[in-house]
Amino acid sequence: MTMTSLGRLLIVDDETELMAALCEVLKDQGYEVEGYASGKEAVDVLKDRSFDVLLTDLMMPGMDGIELLKSALEIDSHLVGIVMTGQGTVQTAVEAMKIGAFDYVLKPFKIGTIMPVLSRGMEVRRLRLENIHLRETVEIFNLSKVVALTLDANTIVSKIAESALQQCNADEVSVMLPTDDGKELYIATIRGDNREYFLGQRISIEAGIAGWVARSHETVLLNGEVEDKRFGSLNPRPDICSSVSMPMMAGGRLVGVLNVNVTKSRHQLNFGQVKALSILGGMAAPALENAWMYAQVRQAENEWKRTFDAIIDPIMILDTGHRIIKANRAMADKLGIEPSVAEGLTCYKEVHGMEGPIPTCPLSLLLTDRKTHTVEVYEERMGGHFLVSTSPLYTPHGALYGAVHYAKDITRRKLAEETLAKSEERFRRLVESVIDYIYTVMVENGRTVATTHSPACAAVTGYTAEEYDTDPDLWYRMVYEEDRGAVMEQSRHILAGEIPPPVEHRIIHKDGSIRWVRNTSVPSFDNEGRLTGYDGMITDITERKAAEFALQFRNLLLATQQEVSIDGILVVDGASKIVSFNRRFVEMWGIPAHIVESGDDGSVLQSELGKVKDRKEFLRRINYLYSHSDEKSMDEITLLDGRTFDRYSSPMFGEDGKYYGRVWYFRDITERKQLEGKLREHAETLEGKVSERTRQLESTNAELQLLNRELEIRKQESDEAKLQAEEATRAKSDFLANMSHELRTPLNSIIGFSEILKKGMFGQLSEKQDEFVGYIIGSGKHLLNLINDILDLSKVEAGKVELEVGAFNLIETLNASLIMFREKAMKHGISLKFDTGLDTNTEIEADERRLKQILFNLLSNAVKFTPDGGTVCLRAEKSGGEGIEISVEDTGIGIREEDITKLFKEFSQLESAYDKKYEGTGLGLALTKRLIELHGGRIRVDSEYGKGSKFSFVVPLRQGDGHGA
Repeated sequence: MTMTSLGRLLIVDDETELMAALCEVLKDQGYEVEGYASGKEAVDVLKDRSFDVLLTDLMMPGMDGIELLKSALEIDSHLVGIVMTGQGTVQTAVEAMKIGAFDYVLKPFKIGTIMPVLSRGMEVRRLRLENIHLRETVEIFNLSKVVALTLDANTIVSKIAESALQQCNADEVSVMLPTDDGKELYIATIRGDNREYFLGQRISIEAGIAGWVARSHETVLLNGEVEDKRFGSLNPRPDICSSVSMPMMAGGRLVGVLNVNVTKSRHQLNFGQVKALSILGGMAAPALENAWMYAQVRQAENEWKRTFDAIIDPIMILDTGHRIIKANRAMADKLGIEPSVAEGLTCYKEVHGMEGPIPTCPLSLLLTDRKTHTVEVYEERMGGHFLVSTSPLYTPHGALYGAVHYAKDITRRKLAEETLAKSEERFRRLVESVIDYIYTVMVENGRTVATTHSPACAAVTGYTAEEYDTDPDLWYRMVYEEDRGAVMEQSRHILAGEIPPPVEHRIIHKDGSIRWVRNTSVPSFDNEGRLTGYDGMITDITERKAAEFALQFRNLLLATQQEVSIDGILVVDGASKIVSFNRRFVEMWGIPAHIVESGDDGSVLQSELGKVKDRKEFLRRINYLYSHSDEKSMDEITLLDGRTFDRYSSPMFGEDGKYYGRVWYFRDITERKQLEGKLREHAETLEGKVSERTRQLESTNAELQLLNRELEIRKQESDEAKLQAEEATRAKSDFLANMSHELRTPLNSIIGFSEILKKGMFGQLSEKQDEFVGYIIGSGKHLLNLINDILDLSKVEAGKVELEVGAFNLIETLNASLIMFREKAMKHGISLKFDTGLDTNTEIEADERRLKQILFNLLSNAVKFTPDGGTVCLRAEKSGGEGIEISVEDTGIGIREEDITKLFKEFSQLESAYDKKYEGTGLGLALTKRLIELHGGRIRVDSEYGKGSKFSFVVPLRQGDGHGA
């Protein structure tokens, strides 16, 4: 489609001359048009090219319009089909609409009639395509949530492949990932018939289309054979009709290549599908990058564990009670026990041989000031002098839970071992934190001198590491203003040499959105305990915060609903412990609040037993439900004080099917039971009265039976008369409809070829010829109007007219209708006026085409019956609450009072048929009246013979559901 085209049209009609003429006319209107003479040709074209609207004749040899429409919708279900009928019946067109046609038009064509239908069809086509794009966006959003919740690369590529297969309506999809050395690509996942054996296959990054995409970081879209000299296919496949190969990039790094092939159909991938693939690739790339980083962290964690046991120096991790949490192999060997045996023992007894903690022990010092301590000690049991370093360990919430003891033989490689211990400790603490990205702050003399951010900062904040380097104040400005105090307080504690707990605060993302992050800081100290800097970890916790807020709201909502309930509610868990109740329960049963608040279900049950009439049955039912946890129950309970309760009980099961307890509902129905008793008494009284009345009526029953028999005979006679009338009406309607179509068949050629001649498409006409052709067109159109009125009227009478209700500007429609008669009125010196008190933006819900037909008939009559120099006025004003009154008033010849009743009868004109001065069919006003009534309106005539007439009708502003006859 070109930039100036209104749309792509496919026209199919076996009458090639009319088809060619229609193509030329619609091309002049701004459409791209292709025309074909058979349905088979059109189906072949639809398989190769995309069109917006199919305009097809119904009656064609071979494949008719209905068969073509079915085949076309199987190829493109969003294609808008419009059928053309000249020789076929309207019923045939209706059948076509039932299988998916959007609308139908009648031959011969009027450009003013077919253009609005095409405009509506193009709008429907646009809305259908927008719906497809909206569904694709929703699917991509849902997929992004799935991908965001996993760190498994196989799951991510599998989900991306499935989504790409669906989004593009493709036949084959594969995702290729680079090897660790970056020299090859391997197929991580693949979809398609008999393609599984390619899984895991490798290709060089220097070969093939995928290799070129990986090297150039550019998307390749191919249709048919590969002829581009920049690359060649490793495995040429002529069955591929359309394909796309797209790089997946994260932070400028290639993380994969997405390949999509279409083989089973001949459609080509369009721009929207390629755009959807681009979104998928852009979403998948950072997820794959995170999965790769997560795998690296897990690998590093395993390496740390192996390193921990492989270190030749003794290491212990202690809790705040001096108990050993973990000891490495070197420490266990020094103590003469296995590492697992050491866990739980106290260090002061196993290492120092003491019965209690030593005040000068590094851990004792650390528990006092929460600082790292390093002391030199001689341990006889460990056989030498050691430099023992102790570092604190904190929970994610900032609580001290222990320390690391690192014992180094200072006689051997003291400095190197000490550096390694600190490095290992720092590495371990960093790995244990959940990281989205890391930043490092260097400190000198208690002041910040430099800050660096890892490249992953862009995924969380939207800003790159280079942007932070060029703008030192960027981080502080992006912190949410209300949270800056907490962030500055965290920095103050670190610069003071303290270890603060993590801070959760908000930041303003580069795109303007508000994100929640968790900011964890780990300080670093030199050998003399001076702060040299700290490492920070920023974790995006936006989704977790949203879930927390939603859970708080949900809990508040449930608590509020429970308290305002008219039912008494009691909730018991699986261990028969009361977990919830409302005040209404306490009020209904009169149980002291402290008993219910104790949570003891047994105490509450004893209180209830003291108030019910049938204690045994009450207790039996409760025991039965507790022993049958999957059953629900509803029964009535009678209390000693005369009240009656409805009791309803339902079990609580989780999504995993586990039983979590039972809910009890109690509703006081005492008033209802009392009312039921009164009603029963009243019913018994009424029964006696009815019996007495029945005996009285039986005496008159015989007389009524005789009367009923006579009425049945009369009804049968009436029904037979009604059937005869209905049959006559149907016969008339069928006759009119059939005759109308028989007349249209020759008119189809007369008007069509006459218009072609008048346009000079087959040579210029002489002045006389042009005049005569004009007469032919005028007479043909007059006859066509007559046929159209007959057909419309017969459709109304047969109940086959359905209003196409829509909202539109009423004033614009009225102005447009009046403009149609301006030229004719000017020729006869008739003044056209428009008078309204309505707002210019007034909207009405109605069938705009039918309303224009009503206005045309009324204005046409007014102009026709108004002498030269007269006046015709169109008025519109409000009528009642939700109605609009529209009137057409003229200064014409007027109507006699005795003739007004004949106005709306079919084929009725007031003047003599032998002395007709005014041209007409006598159907316009009859059809107008029925169309107004279909809108739920009514029409009225006020006229004075010789002075003029006023036709007024009222229609509602809003139509109800369902219209038509």
